[in-house]
Amino acid sequence: MRPTPATLITLLEQEDSHGGLLTLRLQNALRRLIAEGHIPPGDRLPSSRLLAHEAGVSRDTVESAYQQLELEGYLQRRSGSGTFAAETDHAFPLHKMDRKRANTPITASALSARGREVARSGGVQDHNDAHPFVILPDVEQFPSAIWRSLTNRVLSDISPRLLYADAQGLPELRSEIARYLATHRGVTCRPEQILILNSSQQALGLIATLLLEPGDTLAFENPGFHGARLGFEGAGLRFAPVPVDRDGLRTDRLTERAAGAKAVYVTPSHQYPTGATLSLERRLALIHWANENGSWIIEDDYDSEFRYDSRPISAIQGLDPSGRVLYLGTFSKVLFPSLRIAYLVLPESLMPAFVAARSLIDGHTATLPQAVLSRFMSEGHFTAHIRRMRDLYRGRRDAFLTAFEKHLAPYAQAQHPAGGLHIAAYLRNGLDEAETVKAAAAEKIELPTLGRLYFGRTGARKSGWLLGFAALSPHRAEAAMRRLARALKALG
Repeated sequence: MRPTPATLITLLEQEDSHGGLLTLRLQNALRRLIAEGHIPPGDRLPSSRLLAHEAGVSRDTVESAYQQLELEGYLQRRSGSGTFAAETDHAFPLHKMDRKRANTPITASALSARGREVARSGGVQDHNDAHPFVILPDVEQFPSAIWRSLTNRVLSDISPRLLYADAQGLPELRSEIARYLATHRGVTCRPEQILILNSSQQALGLIATLLLEPGDTLAFENPGFHGARLGFEGAGLRFAPVPVDRDGLRTDRLTERAAGAKAVYVTPSHQYPTGATLSLERRLALIHWANENGSWIIEDDYDSEFRYDSRPISAIQGLDPSGRVLYLGTFSKVLFPSLRIAYLVLPESLMPAFVAARSLIDGHTATLPQAVLSRFMSEGHFTAHIRRMRDLYRGRRDAFLTAFEKHLAPYAQAQHPAGGLHIAAYLRNGLDEAETVKAAAAEKIELPTLGRLYFGRTGARKSGWLLGFAALSPHRAEAAMRRLARALKALG
């Protein structure tokens, strides 16, 4: 039976270099064996009891790993029969991909003409130098006392690194991010592949400038994130809207809707705004599409830490053997928005051009917050804060949905989000979206809408609201809903 204990132990030792919980290391090892075809579809895995005994781990560890991999679609568990590698109809399994093509190095020739010019310039070297329903985290819950203490410690240890900053970002912070991504997000990267930025918007601007030309076509989720859309529009790109359903981006529509697209922008872990999670089948299809077309996958992982009904889903980037995925992350939603620290994971060969371009834009991210964040992560405060906020937000989501059914169910149907900081609510009974916004404004309530996130005026366009719940106590959220319901009642 596969996997053999010797193979597993070897992989577990490799995973141990990233640190992290044993159950996460076991998940990564099994995921790798399945993805690379060492455990073919339909093969029976050892029982959790047997595997735990032979690999020298607890049975709970194996059970936890099996459950997560079943959730992600790698395993199928059959009552009375055992645990098997999933028998799917993947058209594009990773272990059968063209490895010769997948392993072709990404070179500077992949850059746009503007990107090549910026790379040749070498850049510059700087020296010494919440109100109801807004989608925000609850900053009042941030451990400011710990952050203040770490800031004082960093300030007492001023060094040349804090005066002459690296445009790519502090090495120690990049190392902490690489370790976190490997153990919690399934991202495969080295610190040298990480660029520290001020925001995801800045990352998107760099991608548009260095890898795409004005007039190029970009496949984009429909509906999709308005901020990203505006940024790409400013870069002169054309859009190919691709519909979204309960399993995320419709990859079967890419060829039809996005022929010739140079890139696709996706929010796969928690689609914005619908909250859908891109299925494993579609993740593999998306990777295949990018490889076949020489296109980029722009993976925006903006709030995947906050998943409430299961563990966070691993990133597409970790599934991609070819380096076609550009992975974005931010600390604005996890910690606090004014921190202004985000990051971009790139093929290492593209980093000189991106660092040069970044240095021309604003030099570097403020060094003091980078140093403080590095210690915040290395000392375990970051993951502890995520766990605490995940529990808090789960309770707030549940209370929010209960209050919504009580006060707003006659006017809209709320989706039950698996994660994130907001819910999508779709209007009932032909209510006019614009009229609901006006009614809410009369009660001094800002009501972000869904309609503006769609392309065109197609039949797929839906009217509704995006309602943030994370920054509101249950009491404040319900009070705001009562006021909104009172205003909507007048619309008939």
